[in-house]
Amino acid sequence: MIQTMRRAMQLFGLLLAAIALSAASASTIPRVHAAASIAALDNSITLVPDQLTLSGDAATQANTIGQCTEGWLSNMPPGSIILGVDPTSCNPADWDGGSAQATVSLPDPFAKTVWVLKLSWLDNNGNFLAGKGLHSPDQNRAATITFDGQTVWGKRTTQQSTFGDYYAAEFEPIMMTLMTTQAADHTLTISVPPRTAWDLSEIKLIAYPYPSTIRGIGYSPYRDCQFPHDPPMAEPTIADLQEDLTRLVHTTNAIRTYAAGGINGKIPGLANQIGLPVYAGAWIDYPHNQTTKKQDRREIKNLIALAKTTKLEGVIVGNEYYLRNRTDAAISYLGAKIDAVHRALAGFDIPITTAEIDGVMFDIDHSKINPKYKPILDRVNFVLVHIYPFWNGESIEGAAAQTVNRYKTIQTIIANAYPGQNKRVIIGETGWPSGGAPRGNAAPSLDNQLKYLLEFVRLAEQQGVEYMYFDAFDELWKIEEPGGVGQHWGYSYTDRMAKYPFYGILIPSEELPSTRLIVAQQAIQTASGEKTAASFPVFTEWPTGAAGFVPSGWMGDIKNISMYECDRSDPHSGEMAVRASFSPEGALGWAGVYWQHPENNWGDKKQGVDLRGMDKLTFWAKGVVGGEKIRFFVGGIGTKKDPYPDSLRPQVSSGFLQLKPEWRQYTINLRGQDLSHVIGGFGWATDKCANPSGATFYLDDILFERDPNLPPPPKPGPTFPVYTEAAAQDNHYVPSGWMGDGTVAGRMSLSECWTDNPYSGKTAIRIAYTKEAIGWAGIYWVHPAENWGDRPGGIDLRGAKRLTFWAKSDTQDARVKFIVGGVGYPNGTDCEHPSEPYPDSVCPKIEKEFALGPTWKKYTIKLPQGRNLNRVVGGFGWVSEKPVTFYLDDIVYEFN
Repeated sequence: MIQTMRRAMQLFGLLLAAIALSAASASTIPRVHAAASIAALDNSITLVPDQLTLSGDAATQANTIGQCTEGWLSNMPPGSIILGVDPTSCNPADWDGGSAQATVSLPDPFAKTVWVLKLSWLDNNGNFLAGKGLHSPDQNRAATITFDGQTVWGKRTTQQSTFGDYYAAEFEPIMMTLMTTQAADHTLTISVPPRTAWDLSEIKLIAYPYPSTIRGIGYSPYRDCQFPHDPPMAEPTIADLQEDLTRLVHTTNAIRTYAAGGINGKIPGLANQIGLPVYAGAWIDYPHNQTTKKQDRREIKNLIALAKTTKLEGVIVGNEYYLRNRTDAAISYLGAKIDAVHRALAGFDIPITTAEIDGVMFDIDHSKINPKYKPILDRVNFVLVHIYPFWNGESIEGAAAQTVNRYKTIQTIIANAYPGQNKRVIIGETGWPSGGAPRGNAAPSLDNQLKYLLEFVRLAEQQGVEYMYFDAFDELWKIEEPGGVGQHWGYSYTDRMAKYPFYGILIPSEELPSTRLIVAQQAIQTASGEKTAASFPVFTEWPTGAAGFVPSGWMGDIKNISMYECDRSDPHSGEMAVRASFSPEGALGWAGVYWQHPENNWGDKKQGVDLRGMDKLTFWAKGVVGGEKIRFFVGGIGTKKDPYPDSLRPQVSSGFLQLKPEWRQYTINLRGQDLSHVIGGFGWATDKCANPSGATFYLDDILFERDPNLPPPPKPGPTFPVYTEAAAQDNHYVPSGWMGDGTVAGRMSLSECWTDNPYSGKTAIRIAYTKEAIGWAGIYWVHPAENWGDRPGGIDLRGAKRLTFWAKSDTQDARVKFIVGGVGYPNGTDCEHPSEPYPDSVCPKIEKEFALGPTWKKYTIKLPQGRNLNRVVGGFGWVSEKPVTFYLDDIVYEFN
């Protein structure tokens, strides 16, 4: 009876507050007055979708009459809409996205109120409609909800349905919470991107009291392609933190942090500004492998400074420190750090603790404290314990109940050990991963993570368990945990998109789904980056792994390169792909990137990856528009001057590939190559000749693979091009061997994409030797680039009979000598005394002078029988003793 009367008074107060708000002034955005729509039976406010302000595309029951979309709303109740759909078109290509917005007058019946926001797509009988929901024909289209202009929810279309579309939600409503502290008007906006539809029949807000027990969340701020580093590198911005905290203040009533310095040290102050309680942590790890004594001292100093200047609910000295440092000395070290914080914060009335797993703190089976750990528990003001059935290898069935039972046992142990002290026990971490490898009977998956979250949150509320759920967001930088599960503990992805149709841990148990939501049966797996018998990844997901390759070798016009390894727009598989862009405005006119091991290794570091047994490198690529010309390659790093060059030399290249706008797989054949010490695991390069307007392209699933059935690379013949067309895939040799006056800036130029009257195709080569100083100039086309015989290289051209090319000049009788071979010898002729360790097999060089004229003419250099062509480094070249401008096209070795 008392409970009934209290609830009746709450409802009466809500109704009075709503009536008072109804007199508020009108807004240009439709104002939903609580007095007009409050339901006194369930503390709810209902918004009718077609009464909101609709912007962009939105199909309603009024504007679809006579259109092909009319039937899509026929079995939905009055007021329903399909947000994002052009009412005149059933073709998603015509849907340009849309938004629905309203100003909602929300009372605050509980002084601090949690509003459950539910968005549904029901039929006239109140049942969910098959094939309806939030969906798109495209994967990873993201819809959002904003509250007072701040993004509080987002979800991507990730799961493919039997209806063909990708869905963000299908059989359950979108459900999240909004927290208010006083009666006020609020702006609610629901948005979808192009080619996306959101069927909406009902939008409902239901009021509940803000919970008095802790329903907290572990928070680490690192997003896609961000990670902690000392000194700071790829870190979140203040704006990133503010966006995260805005989401969290509506979905949890406390957060805990794990470090006190750098960007993590900014979190408590920003959380204070929006009223989100914080338990601040300090990361210490000496003498393990993550910190030094000096770093630990600095971290404790930062924690103390935070506690003295920022409102904190508590401080946490270390996280799972004893788990990583299982010695008596570690207990003494941790105890000393806790004592130091107690002394520094004396008089500040801030509870102090540390965080540790239950199996280290307690002997649960015998209901007692671990004697070695008791000196730590003696020092703390409250107990922060981590309970993970997953790490114990337990099945998901009953895992949440087991967590609550262990919590209750620990409460009893602490009460008995510290009578009268009222030491509070809080679960500092618990959760279940959505991806990675199984551990005993514990299987990571989206399904199992959802089951654990739903069951634990419900049981915790019912039994008064205080907790910090782990965690808010996936953390892809965490690659150290066994089985790759460290990246998958969040109930949101690293891009802050929700994994499930319900979001947050403030949703009351009576609103939680009674059964598991329908999700994919298999979690999206992230490769661990470890070498297997069949493959070794260069990139599958960010980060691929500490033992792999890093895209650190930027070359050419590096300021004209953009690279992002965490692009989620349309990966070939998994969650992410690499997006790379090149702009052609740089001085050099070309750029590229090597994936190296270790980072920034140009042959000066001893490390490399042993990939013996692999036969090929495969990768998937696509262009943004199609037609992008990119060259891909493996190996080739280092020269004789470097102490630890790549074992794979010369570089093995795909040649220029012309990409399609859809994903295609490509292969680089490595059969017979030396893969014992690979530094350059993969790379790409392009230039403004190949892409005069620049290029943006995507890469995914870059793998070294075994393939015992792979045939060896084909031998040259019947022709072997040096140049036929700019950025042609079958071009060989690189015009990088500039000589004489050509080595002085401004005295010679070369363009491989001259379009004014080529001999054939669309392009020719133009060479202009314009200013004489040394008295001669020339260029060698060499293999690989920059090879003067100082590195392995050259191409086996045995069987070639002649080299032919077409040429012309701007003037009559322009005399130019053309060359084959001779690289790596003094003057190209002193064959007994090579000057380099890997000289050309052709010595002396083959040389012939021609008098060029202003019309195209074919020229031939015969290759005498008996000359050694098994390793031709200088595949083509020219020399002139006078300034000259001339043109080349279709430079080809002929075998017949």
